[in-house]
Amino acid sequence: MLKNLMIGAAFITMAGGSAGAQHLEATLQKVEVPASNFDIVLAMAKPGGWTLDARTQRDAYLGGIVHIGDRLVHPLTEDFLKAFNNLGLLTHPACSFHAASRNGEAPAPVVVYVVPKNE
Repeated sequence: MLKNLMIGAAFITMAGGSAGAQHLEATLQKVEVPASNFDIVLAMAKPGGWTLDARTQRDAYLGGIVHIGDRLVHPLTEDFLKAFNNLGLLTHPACSFHAASRNGEAPAPVVVYVVPKNE
């Protein structure tokens, strides 16, 4: 099962994101929606997080890095798998946008996913 999961994650990783872009480390926030059969997961740039440059760090594509939207990446960890019990959900975000910054920095990418509740 883990072998299939890692192979699927590798395909998602290779398919996502543009080849020349710098990607930002994501942080995830799961929001439980009461009286529903789904939750919302927000993926946003982690303040002070690391960056991944696909042009110089090609080996990272083979080692458990998952693309979220077009600018965010996240390591494939247990916490990540708890938020996304089905990695196929990553290909269908509910929406994505760039949140304005208060301190004059570039707008931060945000990706919103609607995921089924973990039973």
